[in-house]
Amino acid sequence: MQRPMRCEIWRTSMTTELIDTAELARRTGVSRITWARRRCQGGKLTPPYLKIGRSVKYRWSDVEAWLARCERSSGMAWTTGG
Repeated sequence: MQRPMRCEIWRTSMTTELIDTAELARRTGVSRITWARRRCQGGKLTPPYLKIGRSVKYRWSDVEAWLARCERSSGMAWTTGG
Protein backbone atom coordinates (compact mmCIF):
# COMPACT_ATOMS: atom_id res chain seq x y z
CA MET A 1 0.00 0.00 0.00
CA GLN A 2 1.39 3.37 -1.04
CA ARG A 3 1.61 6.14 1.56
CA PRO A 4 -0.17 9.38 0.69
CA MET A 5 2.10 12.25 -0.32
CA ARG A 6 2.56 15.08 2.13
CA CYS A 7 1.19 18.29 0.71
CA GLU A 8 1.04 21.94 1.72
CA ILE A 9 -2.73 21.98 2.06
CA TRP A 10 -4.23 20.12 5.00
CA ARG A 11 -7.88 19.15 5.20
CA THR A 12 -9.40 18.56 8.61
CA SER A 13 -12.88 17.91 7.26
CA MET A 14 -14.84 18.34 4.07
CA THR A 15 -15.57 21.98 4.96
CA THR A 16 -12.44 23.20 6.76
CA GLU A 17 -9.26 23.60 4.75
CA LEU A 18 -6.08 24.36 6.70
CA ILE A 19 -3.23 25.99 4.83
CA ASP A 20 0.30 26.85 5.90
CA THR A 21 2.02 30.23 5.57
CA ALA A 22 3.61 29.34 2.23
CA GLU A 23 0.21 28.53 0.73
CA LEU A 24 -1.27 31.70 2.25
CA ALA A 25 1.53 33.67 0.61
CA ARG A 26 0.93 31.97 -2.73
CA ARG A 27 -2.82 32.63 -2.66
CA THR A 28 -2.58 36.26 -1.52
CA GLY A 29 0.60 37.41 -3.23
CA VAL A 30 2.02 38.58 0.12
CA SER A 31 5.35 37.05 1.15
CA ARG A 32 5.78 34.48 3.93
CA ILE A 33 8.08 36.90 5.75
CA THR A 34 5.40 39.59 5.72
CA TRP A 35 2.83 37.19 7.16
CA ALA A 36 5.31 36.13 9.87
CA ARG A 37 5.96 39.77 10.78
CA ARG A 38 2.24 40.51 10.90
CA ARG A 39 1.69 37.53 13.23
CA CYS A 40 4.34 38.90 15.59
CA GLN A 41 2.76 42.36 15.54
CA GLY A 42 -0.66 40.86 16.23
CA GLY A 43 -3.94 42.68 16.17
CA LYS A 44 -5.80 43.21 12.93
CA LEU A 45 -2.74 42.74 10.71
CA THR A 46 -3.25 39.02 10.24
CA PRO A 47 -6.15 36.59 9.90
CA PRO A 48 -6.79 34.19 12.79
CA TYR A 49 -4.32 31.31 12.87
CA LEU A 50 -3.68 28.07 14.71
CA LYS A 51 -0.45 26.90 16.30
CA ILE A 52 -0.17 23.13 15.96
CA GLY A 53 3.11 22.22 17.59
CA ARG A 54 5.61 24.49 15.84
CA SER A 55 3.44 24.82 12.74
CA VAL A 56 1.23 27.77 11.91
CA LYS A 57 -1.98 26.96 10.03
CA TYR A 58 -4.79 29.12 8.74
CA ARG A 59 -8.37 28.07 8.09
CA TRP A 60 -9.02 29.24 4.54
CA SER A 61 -12.57 30.22 5.50
CA ASP A 62 -11.14 32.49 8.25
CA VAL A 63 -8.73 34.05 5.76
CA GLU A 64 -11.55 34.77 3.30
CA ALA A 65 -13.67 36.32 6.07
CA TRP A 66 -10.71 38.43 7.24
CA LEU A 67 -10.03 39.62 3.70
CA ALA A 68 -13.69 40.58 3.31
CA ARG A 69 -13.48 42.67 6.52
CA CYS A 70 -10.32 44.37 5.18
CA GLU A 71 -11.91 45.31 1.88
CA ARG A 72 -12.32 49.03 1.32
CA SER A 73 -14.09 50.83 -1.49
CA SER A 74 -10.91 52.87 -2.04
CA GLY A 75 -9.12 49.66 -3.06
CA MET A 76 -6.93 49.39 0.03
CA ALA A 77 -7.67 45.70 0.57
CA TRP A 78 -4.64 45.02 2.81
CA THR A 79 -5.15 47.88 5.23
CA THR A 80 -7.22 47.14 8.32
CA GLY A 81 -8.69 49.89 10.34
CA GLY A 82 -11.21 50.57 12.99
